[in-house]
Amino acid sequence: MSKEFKVDIKENMVIACENFGIWIIQDGKRRHVPDLPTQIKMNLLGRVIKLPTQEFLDIPEGEPVPSIPLRKRPGQQPVMK
Repeated sequence: MSKEFKVDIKENMVIACENFGIWIIQDGKRRHVPDLPTQIKMNLLGRVIKLPTQEFLDIPEGEPVPSIPLRKRPGQQPVMK
């Protein structure tokens, strides 16, 4: 017996699927959030909903979210802005 998953996809929902990374729903499309600093800056990590692969792939793909780079202070380790 297979388990049915049907998540009501909403604007700004944060989703993940095994081996696909973190994505955010914007304008009805899933947009890849490229890296951990960007995910942290966007405050996404505590809001992730894991989807089954097919349900994830059924959501149209949009443009990736631009990376938010680390800012490096002179003589120090990089920090997030």
